[in-house]
Amino acid sequence: TFSYEPHMHVNSDTLHSLSLTNPVIAMPKAKEPNAILTALCTVWTFLSLVWMVIITYVVIQCLYLYNRLRSDKISERDECYMYGKAMRHVIAFLCVDLSPFWSMNVHAEVPLEELPTTAIYMVNHASFADPFLLCSAQRPVESKYAGKGDFWNIPLAGTTLRRSGDMPVHFIKDAVSGRWRTKKGNSKEIMDKASYYLDNDIPLTVFPEGSVSAGGELLPFKRGFFDLAITKNCPIIPVGMWGTQIAWPNNMKAKSGGAPFMNPADMHVHFGAPISSKGKTAEELMEETFHKIQNLRNGLPNFDVAEMGELAHSKFLISQPTKLN
Repeated sequence: TFSYEPHMHVNSDTLHSLSLTNPVIAMPKAKEPNAILTALCTVWTFLSLVWMVIITYVVIQCLYLYNRLRSDKISERDECYMYGKAMRHVIAFLCVDLSPFWSMNVHAEVPLEELPTTAIYMVNHASFADPFLLCSAQRPVESKYAGKGDFWNIPLAGTTLRRSGDMPVHFIKDAVSGRWRTKKGNSKEIMDKASYYLDNDIPLTVFPEGSVSAGGELLPFKRGFFDLAITKNCPIIPVGMWGTQIAWPNNMKAKSGGAPFMNPADMHVHFGAPISSKGKTAEELMEETFHKIQNLRNGLPNFDVAEMGELAHSKFLISQPTKLN
C-alpha cells in the first residue's frame, strides 16, 4: 500500500523526551517474524529482484536505441535524467507497489513537488532495502544516487546503472588498519559528477553514514557531500526511514551485508523541510542534519527502539523526536 501525505504538519508542542540512564537499553526483543511468511516473502522478493534486473535493462536499452535513432538529439543531461527516471519507476513498481508483503507510507513536511531541484537528499541507511523504498517514495522526483560500486559489476544491472547516471562508490580494504575506505581517485570522480548534476538542476540522494548500520542506529556522518552542499550553496533535504531493517535484515558478517532472507514489513519514510547550507561550516551542517534525521526517524509511527536490540545505545537516540499529527 502507498499513502502520500504531502501537507503533513509537524506540531512542535507534541515533542517529548526519551530519557535513558543505561548505556544499553534493557527491553524485550522484537517480535520474531513468522517463518512461513518469511519464506514466502523471500521467494517473492528474490523473484522481483531478478525481474527488476531484466526489465530495467530491457527498458533502458530500448530507450537508448530510440535516442540513437531519433533525428532530434536530446542533451546528455536530459538523456541521463530520462534513463534514471525510467529505471526507478520500474524498480518502485516491481519491488514495492506489487509486493503483498511490504507496505510503504510516505510523510512530508513539504510536498515533494515543491522541494528545490538543486538539493541533496540525505537519508539514514538501515538496510539494503532502502534504495528500493526510496525509488517509490521519491516519485515524482528524479535524483541521482551514490551507491556501493559492487552493484555495477552485476550483469545487466551494471549497464542499467551506468546509463542511469548513478554514482558508484568503490571501496578497498586498508592493508594496515583493516578498515574499508574509498578507492584512490574515486571520491573526486563522485564529487565531479555530483557537482555536474547540481549545476544542471538534478538533485542527489546519498546515505551520509557511508554504510549500512548493523542494528538501525545512526552512524557518524561522512563529510564529503556536506562540503559540496556548502560549495554549491544548495540545501539538504533530511529524510528519516524505519522498517526497512525488518524487510531486509542486515548480516554484517556476510560480504554483501544483507541477510539471505526477507520479512513482511510496514515501512515509513518522512521527508523533512530543506536545511539551508548558507553561512554554515561543514561541522554545523552535519550536526544539524544528523539531529533532524534522528527526529524524523524516531517520530515515525512504526519506530520501535526495541528493534535495535543491544545496539540501541543512548548516544544514538534523540531527546526530541518529531511526531506526526
